[in-house]
Amino acid sequence: MKSMGKNLNKNFTFGALAAEDDNLLPSAFHDNGDFTSVENREDARCFIIGRTGCGKSAILRHLKEVHPERVITVSPESLSLRYIVNLPIMKRLQEADVKLDLFLKALWKHVIIVEIIRHHYKIASEPAKLSVFEHLRKKFTKESNKRALSYLDEFGDKFWCETEVRVKQIFDKLEDKVKGVGELNAFIPGITTKGTAETEHIKTQEITQEVKALYQRVVNDPQLSYLNDMVGILDEVLEPKQKFCYLLIDDLDKEWVDDDLAVSLIRYLFDAVLDLQKVRGLKILVALRTNIFQQLKYGERKRGTQEEKIQGLALNIKWTESDLFNLLETRTKAAYTFYKLDPPSSLADILPAERKPPIAKVDRAPSSYIFNRTLLRPRDAISYLNKCATAASGQDVITWENIIQVEREYSVERLAALRDEWRDPYLGIDKSLKFFDGAPLKILHNDLGKILDRVAELSMEDNIRDWLGPMFQNFWDLDNEPANWHKRYGQFISLLYEISFLGIAKNEKTSPIYSYQDPLLAGQLDKLNSTSYFTVHTAFRSALDIKN
Repeated sequence: MKSMGKNLNKNFTFGALAAEDDNLLPSAFHDNGDFTSVENREDARCFIIGRTGCGKSAILRHLKEVHPERVITVSPESLSLRYIVNLPIMKRLQEADVKLDLFLKALWKHVIIVEIIRHHYKIASEPAKLSVFEHLRKKFTKESNKRALSYLDEFGDKFWCETEVRVKQIFDKLEDKVKGVGELNAFIPGITTKGTAETEHIKTQEITQEVKALYQRVVNDPQLSYLNDMVGILDEVLEPKQKFCYLLIDDLDKEWVDDDLAVSLIRYLFDAVLDLQKVRGLKILVALRTNIFQQLKYGERKRGTQEEKIQGLALNIKWTESDLFNLLETRTKAAYTFYKLDPPSSLADILPAERKPPIAKVDRAPSSYIFNRTLLRPRDAISYLNKCATAASGQDVITWENIIQVEREYSVERLAALRDEWRDPYLGIDKSLKFFDGAPLKILHNDLGKILDRVAELSMEDNIRDWLGPMFQNFWDLDNEPANWHKRYGQFISLLYEISFLGIAKNEKTSPIYSYQDPLLAGQLDKLNSTSYFTVHTAFRSALDIKN
């Protein structure tokens, strides 16, 4: 039998950066506790929230591998967010100030219910659909259940098609109904178009209100309420023990549209998921990036409503340094097996020995050096180690020279990734980050103020003004006085902290803290005294020529 090789080769990696491309994931998945919560049928948390690269997609892919017969996947493309946002009919309804909440919530409930029935009964053709509906009518004989099945039967000709086709069918029906209202606009009983300029204006308003009421009546189709009866039918169909299933909605950020209607679409999808939690044999899981979840503005509205429920049902994905080390241990062994190399007994076998003082303690161990340059996310750590392995091609181990050699390339990529992660809703944020080029390691209040003075000038630019302008409104309104420092710069500093670009040290003797360690620290900026300092995260220092 041919023995395995020893040398690292140019194609060796510790895994791909995206879960869908990662050949090692099936054999190297590491659960830091979040997967257990996701898989647990009794754990009600169903909104998987985390920053890009934290492992949301990996969790859902692993769930599908563990329970292939129980998982239904709805792709973001099939939800057709861009299509819906750009529909003329939706723009017309928005302009008429029509409330779309009932319709949009029913839309997602319809999509999810049909997807589950298709999957459960394996409906792939018209005959199969007819057979299943006949079975359901015999089983569920209550009048409300019959109405619910009749409502779904309206869409029978597309029932077995892809989700995207059915979403468009729903909007085609809505458009036909709204067009019918539009043809009545000029013929509303009791309203004429003759009179003085003042009465003309009043009558125009009356016509607008009448049309709005007609539109609202069409949108609030009473048949939509039948979907609530379908929830009861599903509860019986999906028997909790034998027929339990998961429905996964991942990668919504790929279909993201920075638009008020798009925000509403996602919010009502979340509301529909809440309603469907009543189905005991079903767990719906929606994965969403942190920056998009923040745009939904949960927690900024009245307490005691659905807002609080959704906040409580969010599973925020987080990693510790110990979690990452265990992940890389698992991946190291899986990678050596995959590439037919003699597997090491541990990650430490392929990394160099710990360095001695005067090197800072946090950077002495090679794994700590690498983790210290990540935002404690799997993608960051895997990316750094992959670059180290490439630099060590032809060697048996990775050396300190390899680790330090690739740091700048890694840092430049992480800075670009930060820009891409937060371009929604902060398009052009990278322009502001460039002003930190060559900044001191410890940035005092006065030094940071000078940098942010330059950033403030960007708030006048057209493509960046919408989001940056409000953050610097106090900058232009307040005199340049020390007492106003927090009011002048606080909003933008909070953003830099939130995205983990900037760390905050409470005083000269403490280490800086980042948002993934304490998300609430930025809210205490006004309490920090002049002895505290700020620092750019280690991941981005090399790219910005900031010396450690």
